[in-house]
Amino acid sequence: MNPKPLDQIRLRFGDHKAALWWLGLLYRRPRRFHRSLEEVPRGRRLAAGWRLWAHALPYVALLSFSGRFAVSAALGMPVVWGLAAGTFGGIAVGVAYFRLYYYAPHFLLVWPKPRGRRYRYHPVAWDDVCWLPFPHLDRLLVAHAEADAAAGEEEIERLIAEYPSQRVAAFRARVVLLARKG
Repeated sequence: MNPKPLDQIRLRFGDHKAALWWLGLLYRRPRRFHRSLEEVPRGRRLAAGWRLWAHALPYVALLSFSGRFAVSAALGMPVVWGLAAGTFGGIAVGVAYFRLYYYAPHFLLVWPKPRGRRYRYHPVAWDDVCWLPFPHLDRLLVAHAEADAAAGEEEIERLIAEYPSQRVAAFRARVVLLARKG
């Protein structure tokens, strides 16, 4: 999808899909988003940021309130707004910042055996900001390189060059592949 240029997004319903695309890019590939932002004239950058924020605000509010109610109901506690806002907001920020929800699909791809042909569904393949290392990612990278040698080696090199949190797993995968060749 070629979205509407960032500086042309307004607060209209028709621009909402493009705004969500840009927010997704900011979340998953911040370097690419910032390169795109450099193309926007300097005076329009702040306005574009405010418009993106306005498009995201309904989702933030919805998730905040629904999360508060769901957790309170699950724990059998009444909703205490001041306490709930701080506690649940902090938990939500921690889960989102460290991308902890990515561990479920990760384990489906590496356990009981790595599924190299499905590597493109792994969060590391499409999200550049996974701060915590994934256990056994090296096994998945080796399986990916065995399924498609060129793409696998290119991905290992990308992780080594651009992805500090996954660099150790990429080095392990490179060593395993070199040992199998030699």
